[in-house]
Amino acid sequence: MLGIDPVKTDYYDLKEKIESLFIKHPPIFDEKVSELLKEAYAKQIKIVITTNTGFMSGELLRKIIQKKFVFASKAKQTAGFDVIASNDIGAAKPNPLIFSAAMQAIGNIRREDVLHIGDNHLTDIKGAADFGMKSLHVDKFKTLTSITGLQ
Repeated sequence: MLGIDPVKTDYYDLKEKIESLFIKHPPIFDEKVSELLKEAYAKQIKIVITTNTGFMSGELLRKIIQKKFVFASKAKQTAGFDVIASNDIGAAKPNPLIFSAAMQAIGNIRREDVLHIGDNHLTDIKGAADFGMKSLHVDKFKTLTSITGLQ
């Protein structure tokens, strides 16, 4: 598969091949989400992207996001927002550690004042709600399906 012999390929070779595939075929960003991020950036609204990265490193994901959103960046902050990748912190959603890392990136704000938007009911919506954040579920058909914690 992919021209890779798993017995003869070491971890770093495999990682390099996988990452080159992600660069060649990056994730597809929904244009509505892209516009929302640009608008939020223009209004100086703090955004933190939390992602369960799987095979893709947080560093590579930041590079891909930077190519897509070329407006402003610094260190782990990309295009005016932070990216918290599960493999960078050793915890994936719905683990509270990833939501805690997002809170640290946001700064001085109460968790109940944070809105977490996600497409996975268990990892995004329940995870954020259990952590004390408000949450907004958007399914793969891009329809609003539930909101927690909003009055």
